[in-house]
Amino acid sequence: MKPQFMYESPVTGSVSIRDRWGESTGVMTNNGQTFSLEWRGNRFEGESPDSLELVGEAVASPEPPELDGTDLCGYELTWSTPVTVLTGAGTERFDLTAHLCVPNRSAPVPGQVYGVSLALAVSGGNVSTAHHPDIESALLELQQNVPDGMRLATCSTCALSDYHPAGYGFMGSLACFRNTKEEFRAVSGKRGLMSLWSGLAGYVQETYHCPEFE
Repeated sequence: MKPQFMYESPVTGSVSIRDRWGESTGVMTNNGQTFSLEWRGNRFEGESPDSLELVGEAVASPEPPELDGTDLCGYELTWSTPVTVLTGAGTERFDLTAHLCVPNRSAPVPGQVYGVSLALAVSGGNVSTAHHPDIESALLELQQNVPDGMRLATCSTCALSDYHPAGYGFMGSLACFRNTKEEFRAVSGKRGLMSLWSGLAGYVQETYHCPEFE
């Protein structure tokens, strides 16, 4: 990840995690490239909050984390990220809260469904979404639900971003084409996008915002 796609100061905050042992808190840091979670004495890292991998050995505990190999699973994670929103008053920052569920594929809990829901704390109350399989789908609904005159000023709504035609993951696989703006605007269809793919500036998180947002 290039420095221009990373936060000047990593976003660090308390998060809520629920697993088979109940609900507890941890600390998660997001630098725009990697999510790092400190929880119950363990450290997990990943490029997306749904793919957090244990770093080192799990600490001995009567409440060990549920793992699929070294990947954390069987958990519900709730965290907040400040996002930029365009309003009638100009540019404002609001807290976006995400609730992510990652079941254990080997031992699924009834009623536990993979995916994420979002809530945006705007002036006058929260705007929320239903449960979605990825952050992009949830952000699309959130944009539809925000009050008139508001627009999310994030990479997910930027006119200079797109996903690979072959598909994308839960979060962080959004391509930025700000270095080839004119060529990108002229692209038509999947074939045209593929021909321009080598000119992408880098991959960004959907909730990120840069000065070249359009």
